[in-house]
Amino acid sequence: MNARASLVLALGSFLATFAVPCSARADEPVDSYVQLAELGDLAKRPEWLRLLHYHGGALASESGVDDSAFFLSKRGRVDPEAELEATLRAFFEPQNPRDPDAHALCRFPARFVFLRASLGIVPPAARCPALSRFTTRLHARSVTFVYTTNFLANPASMFGHTFVRFGKSPRAPASLDDTTLEFTADVDTKNPVLYVVKGVAGLFRGVYRYQRFADKMREYTTSEDREMWDYDLALTDAEIEMLVDHLWELKSANVVYYYFTGNCAFRLLEIVEAAAPRLDLVSHLKSIVFPVDAVATLMTSPGLVRETRYLPSGRKRLKEEYEALPIPADKAPHLAHGPMRFDLGQGAGTQFGETFSSVGFRIALHDMDDPPNGEPELATVQFMDTRVRYSETHRSFTLDELTFAEIMTLHPFGRFERLPSFRIRGFAERVHDTGCVTRDCFAHGADFAAGLTLATKNEHFAIFAMADGFFLFSPDFDGIGGSFVRAGVGPYAGVRARITSRLLALGSITISYLPAQHLTSTFDARASLRAGLAKNVALGFEGRADPLGVDGRIASYFYF
Repeated sequence: MNARASLVLALGSFLATFAVPCSARADEPVDSYVQLAELGDLAKRPEWLRLLHYHGGALASESGVDDSAFFLSKRGRVDPEAELEATLRAFFEPQNPRDPDAHALCRFPARFVFLRASLGIVPPAARCPALSRFTTRLHARSVTFVYTTNFLANPASMFGHTFVRFGKSPRAPASLDDTTLEFTADVDTKNPVLYVVKGVAGLFRGVYRYQRFADKMREYTTSEDREMWDYDLALTDAEIEMLVDHLWELKSANVVYYYFTGNCAFRLLEIVEAAAPRLDLVSHLKSIVFPVDAVATLMTSPGLVRETRYLPSGRKRLKEEYEALPIPADKAPHLAHGPMRFDLGQGAGTQFGETFSSVGFRIALHDMDDPPNGEPELATVQFMDTRVRYSETHRSFTLDELTFAEIMTLHPFGRFERLPSFRIRGFAERVHDTGCVTRDCFAHGADFAAGLTLATKNEHFAIFAMADGFFLFSPDFDGIGGSFVRAGVGPYAGVRARITSRLLALGSITISYLPAQHLTSTFDARASLRAGLAKNVALGFEGRADPLGVDGRIASYFYF
């Protein structure tokens, strides 16, 4: 804000102390406040734009809240100036004694705090019983940002989840009577594919849900066996009050849910930022947002995170009590690598006697080769992992691999856990065997495997064996009955070793029997060695063997 605007607003605050009494006409002071706001460009201030959920600052074209009830002006969603004027005028309207909570002062308490501080407005006093009940019930004295690890049985939680806990005491340990707040999709389907499609397209209504922390603990740490990480936020009392007031403003607002953008991570960061204008959080997020990104953003704001705590799952607590395991400090989510990955490689293959270069990109999130800090030790969750290859020998480009989605979790079989391990993949890749007419087919398909895993108690070494089945489709196949369809079943086994804190080795082999096909069996063997050089940089070797040859490449991996 320029010096002239600051002077105008300061003068307005001084003159407001001589405003007409509540019983007098309010038209004249309202007009003066509107003029002062216009002269000071108050509607372009970040504090006001954040309260209206305009992202992108003064250049934003519209609010992220798609609900007319959230705005007092018909143009409020696309015109912050119009909404500011409408808010000022509504604050000075008389209150209906039969419906006091419908008054603007009761509906938008956070806006009132901002305008009172900026313009010194003195509207008529208002009684807000519903708002008073809300703030009393919440009784927020502290705010904690909570991250929960991923839950593969629910597509909404494949990448983890975040919520906020309001403590009833400042800087006290969590109480089961605390209240939690989460932003989630109001879903109308249990189909995981349809959920992702509708979530990406913004076809779900987003809702802010409140719940007792005791119920949240029961749901996450017991029923779903998920771990939690607490990040206590160093917010002032005034900022906490502002946060509560703003949540009241959003109590019934229609906020669209987007799976990769307007999700739990983004929406919770934006309300924290709206309550504490000194913070700059949302601007640091990428175009695609994951829950772990929200945690990383909090950690980059100096002094914002006051303390970090770990809450193990129910099964983990039993294991720790039995085996006296230390707290896994290396699993804190803010230590994790970035969810997106870019890789560059150079290699050679024996089938065509070639050397090649490769480039890859993955949208999300983690595989068991990646640096393990901050991620589950024995799990893979990745989407749209793409690799393109350039043959320097034949001077040609090929799409080598494309993993649409892969979910793999190895559950160590033991005293406290007897769950099956499994892998699900939707993918496309090049197939090299004599069942492929060109000896280099590009095929699309799906794969499912389930079995058992044995691991050391710290999970740094694990071996697994699964029964695997797949379907592949390619016009170059000599498949079932001579068709373009290939189906296979057989064993899938492997070993994973965390050699040091930064060095990982993984090897696997799949042997497939191909019923009713000219080629009766095939195999695919893979091995990798990857070293984390820094949090977001790794170097590795990958090798692959199939019936027609062996490939190997050295690659650099960059996470962001």
